[in-house]
Amino acid sequence: MRVHFCSHNGCNEVIPIDSRYCQKHISEYKPYKRVTDTQRKGLQRAYNLIERDQKANSFYHDKKWTATRQTVVVRDMHADAITGNVIPDNQLQVDHIVPRRLCKDPYDLNNLWCLSRINHTRKNKIEAHMSDSALKHVGRKWWIKVLKERFK
Repeated sequence: MRVHFCSHNGCNEVIPIDSRYCQKHISEYKPYKRVTDTQRKGLQRAYNLIERDQKANSFYHDKKWTATRQTVVVRDMHADAITGNVIPDNQLQVDHIVPRRLCKDPYDLNNLWCLSRINHTRKNKIEAHMSDSALKHVGRKWWIKVLKERFK
């Protein structure tokens, strides 16, 4: 019978290969729950209906935005603006440099760039701590500098 050590950090209990944790540690871990694509889409749909700003939801599902997004992705050649790494389309975010709620034209190609999901999340966290007047005046170069320095 094949065996291995318990996956709990520091535990040396030998257990069967088809188990992940020994009897002592199994209660500390939730079993992994596999989510199907259908379930994931349902959760996303529910999020869009209940929690997401309806104005933003309608904007990001508009045909004009879809065409603009595709133009930016092709222009930037699927590359993250911060790192320069090529990102798969499902991991790529087209982001407004000046937030959409503050800019005059949300479809302005000069205000849009491609970011990886990680850099997009980092940018949003920084934006949350900035005032609207400061956000209106920061540009592409400033964001690249800040995101590269803070997250080396």
